[in-house]
Amino acid sequence: MHWHLEAGGSTYMGMAFDFSFNPSHRRFVVQQITRAVAIQQREQFRATA
Repeated sequence: MHWHLEAGGSTYMGMAFDFSFNPSHRRFVVQQITRAVAIQQREQFRATA
């Protein structure tokens, strides 16, 4: 994982996953990341509203 913070305050993050050992975890991980992003977006929207 890596992340980058822009001067304007935006954060960019990159991740890579290998599910070859346990493919059944893929759906759970995707759901958790999607949930975390949705929460972050909601909070950012509230802060600008």
